Amino acid sequence: MKPISDTFVPEALAVSGLDRDRLIREAPTPEQAMAQAARWVNDLRAAWAAGVPGCLDGLPHTHHAGDDAAELAQVFEAVLRR
Repeated sequence: MKPISDTFVPEALAVSGLDRDRLIREAPTPEQAMAQAARWVNDLRAAWAAGVPGCLDGLPHTHHAGDDAAELAQVFEAVLRR
């Protein structure tokens, strides 16, 4: 995401491995990034609600972290196949 100010912590930037100058030149604005994120979330929600084939095939919904991760992986995979 494009930086929104000139204030930053150089040490934090170094840890991230990001190139601030490149972000300024090429990254989407915060508004663009949030709109893209909202579209992605809405696609996932629609896929989940519509029962996209391939979503949650035979997986119990246990709320166990590993099972939840497997469920989400299936949902993401199904959405990407759309």
